[in-house]
Amino acid sequence: MLKAQDGAGESRQTGGTGSRFPWYFWTILGVWAIAAIWQSGGGGLNVELEQYLPYHLSSKPFFNKIYDSRMMEVGHQYVCRELSYAIDEMDCRFLAWSAHMGVPHLLSLSYFLCVFGISLLLWRFFVADLKLDRTVACTLLALYLTAPCVYLTTSCFRAAKIALTLALAILARQLWRGLRNNDSGYARWTLFAVVAFAATICDRQGFYYMLVTAVCLAVLCALRRTRAAVVALVASLAVVGLSTVYNHLIGPYLTFRLNGYWPDLTFQNLPWQVFRAAPGAYIWAGVGELLDTTRFMFGSFPSVLVLPFLAAAVFFIAKRHGRVWASIAGLLLLSLAAMNTLMTLRHPPLIWPDIRRVYYWLPETLLLAIIAGIALAARFPKGNIAVRSVLAAALIGNVIAIPGHLAVLAAGHPHPRILFDRPAFDRPRSPTFNADLRRALATRKATPEIAADPVYRALTQ
Repeated sequence: MLKAQDGAGESRQTGGTGSRFPWYFWTILGVWAIAAIWQSGGGGLNVELEQYLPYHLSSKPFFNKIYDSRMMEVGHQYVCRELSYAIDEMDCRFLAWSAHMGVPHLLSLSYFLCVFGISLLLWRFFVADLKLDRTVACTLLALYLTAPCVYLTTSCFRAAKIALTLALAILARQLWRGLRNNDSGYARWTLFAVVAFAATICDRQGFYYMLVTAVCLAVLCALRRTRAAVVALVASLAVVGLSTVYNHLIGPYLTFRLNGYWPDLTFQNLPWQVFRAAPGAYIWAGVGELLDTTRFMFGSFPSVLVLPFLAAAVFFIAKRHGRVWASIAGLLLLSLAAMNTLMTLRHPPLIWPDIRRVYYWLPETLLLAIIAGIALAARFPKGNIAVRSVLAAALIGNVIAIPGHLAVLAAGHPHPRILFDRPAFDRPRSPTFNADLRRALATRKATPEIAADPVYRALTQ
């Protein structure tokens, strides 16, 4: 069980050497960035980018664009993620600037900035807050960066998931430090509420995570009430309430005022009749996606070992921090599986092998890294040869697995146009389309196929 003086001691030490960023931290980030850019080949074009990039680069006022779900979403339905649209605008402007400077690519600037920010926060969390051995902290960070959804999601698509992941990294550290030190200070929880609300308008996953946070804090208050836990719970509930009002009233009203129509919110209604027809299949899909996300981050070990791995993490947390914190860790893991189930119910292509390796799992992968760090700090705060060896083997497994992940992505899925029942998205493309597009942007000499592409036209205006 945690003692009050432990938290106070950590508070005094947090600004010390543990929070510095040594040269090998920057080396890991630099190697990751260079390898990710090289592997991407300059990035690939997603069909959704063909719709919203020309619109972002148009002369329409900024707020009119980000409150225009008919143009920002392929299905024309309101998803309440205007903050991600604002970040997408920056990405699109960066693509246009790069093409104008003669260095065309399809990489996301916001993605690399967010990953760098997440890495900084993870390092400080592992070393300054958890007091992990630096070798262990470095290896955990490298494991996170070489997870397929982090390493392979560099092309410009949408900033929703990576921006949410950055917000979750900030929130996790604020919660850990605030609850451990019983800090009910105004500044900490105001920052927490602001970032939490931003998370809810990055992506609908953000709203789900804030609901889960509120439930976990309610459990904590019921079992071990502290002033900080009560303030955190009130802040979480306030964010959930404000986000609900924004989603159903403020966002739609701003859409109407700026663009003259009321958005369609039907995408946010889950098809429960489909779930009731086959609940076991969807629940198993959600559990399977959690198993895959976990093993993909820790060396791609067999799925059968994932549940014992997660159970061991919860057990280590219980041994050091007590059953209350272990229960919250277990509740969080169950909530991840439940979220995966709901996401698959709403968006069935998430079960496809290639989709299971990119983008959608960015927030979940971060939370698994945080749980792993807490578990290791609980059992092996200073690290030992066995822990270092196991983590090093997992990192080698991550690197060895990359060609296999790339092969799965190259094979794609059996129904590539199932989401886009529109002629503009159904035209066939040559196998070298992305390379031809980048070459045409550099030389301004395009084949008829490239010249007809809306991204090429928008970037060469």
